[in-house]
Amino acid sequence: MGFGVILLWASYRVIKDALNIFMQTVPKGIDIEKVKSNLLSPKNHHLDRLSF
Repeated sequence: MGFGVILLWASYRVIKDALNIFMQTVPKGIDIEKVKSNLLSPKNHHLDRLSF
């Protein structure tokens, strides 16, 4: 029983972060607007360089 309590206490942050990601929240330290603008900027589109 004691080991289980220590294990839960030690893994609380990992479990909390995993649940936040599972619930589709943005992790701490990530600016979602910056990610969105980077993905939508033309400089990140390299489809013209692909050869099929």
